[in-house]
Amino acid sequence: MAESAAKLAVGSRLGPERLEMTLDKMKLYENWPAEKNLHCDDEVAKSLGLPQPICRALMFSVAVDKMLYRAFGPDYLQRNKLSLKYLKAVFPGDICTAHGEVSGAEAGAGATSYTVEVWIENRKNETVASGQAEIVAAGA
Repeated sequence: MAESAAKLAVGSRLGPERLEMTLDKMKLYENWPAEKNLHCDDEVAKSLGLPQPICRALMFSVAVDKMLYRAFGPDYLQRNKLSLKYLKAVFPGDICTAHGEVSGAEAGAGATSYTVEVWIENRKNETVASGQAEIVAAGA
């Protein structure tokens, strides 16, 4: 269930939202064995100099989507902008944890526009992605 966006003030923290990345999930997402690429196949990844397959960024970005949906509900799905920069590779076995902090809230006619700084950390607490979301919450 979504938190009430009306409770979110500048400085409010969102998350954490955890998502474990497994090779099985990566293979399913990539339609392995029909598709063999650096995101799901050991041989392909090693041929490119990688120690193992790397997770496709859209897979672990879901942690941010889940976190924002919990905070803003359907408004997040209908009126949002999300921009993420991917900084480090995510590997099978990594646990990605999304975090967020409201950095802006501007009330308008019947809605509030929120700016949320978002980031994802791996199990070593290294930032693997960071960015910003803008959400318009009706009636907030």
